[in-house]
Amino acid sequence: NVLKIARHGYGYCNPVSIPHPEDPSAGNITVSLPRTHISHPGLEIPDEGKKALRSFLAAVYPSLATRPFISTRICWYTDTPRGDWLLSYHPKYKNLFVATGGSGHAYKFLPVIGDKIVDCLMGNPPAEFKDKWAWPERDLEDQVWTKDWRGGLKGMVLEDELKKGENKARL
Repeated sequence: NVLKIARHGYGYCNPVSIPHPEDPSAGNITVSLPRTHISHPGLEIPDEGKKALRSFLAAVYPSLATRPFISTRICWYTDTPRGDWLLSYHPKYKNLFVATGGSGHAYKFLPVIGDKIVDCLMGNPPAEFKDKWAWPERDLEDQVWTKDWRGGLKGMVLEDELKKGENKARL
C-alpha cells in the first residue's frame, strides 16, 4: 500500500536568469521556473519539507512517521494574490490567452472549469466572475496578497534549501 501526503505550503522559488523575452538587448531578467525530475533526475524535496511531512505524520499517523519515503516530488503551481483564477487575454499580447491561477487546486477543477475557459476565450465570461477572472490592473509588486492559507516558511529559495541537505550529508 502507498500513502500520498502533501503540504500545501508557500513553497520555493527557483530564480533563473533568462534573456529579456521582449528586448534581448535589455539584458537578463530573473524569473522563477520549475525545477523538475526531468531537468534534474533524482531531485527530492528539501529536508525542511521532509521534516514538515514527518511532523504531520507523527501527529496524525504516528506508526508511519519514521517509514522511508518511496519518492518525493515538488508540485509547481501558480497563485494569484486573491486566490482567484486568471482567465483572460494578456493586455499587451492580444493573441495570448492565459488560463491559470488555480492556487494549488486547479487539478480538481479541470472537469468543470473547461467550459468556463472556453466562454472567456470566446469573449463571453460569466458575468458573476468577469471581474474576478480579469487580468489585474496593477503590477504584482504593488499588490497585497489577501489570501493566506498556506503553511510553513515564506520566501524559501529552492537551491538554498537543497544545499542545506547536502551540507548535512557531508558532515
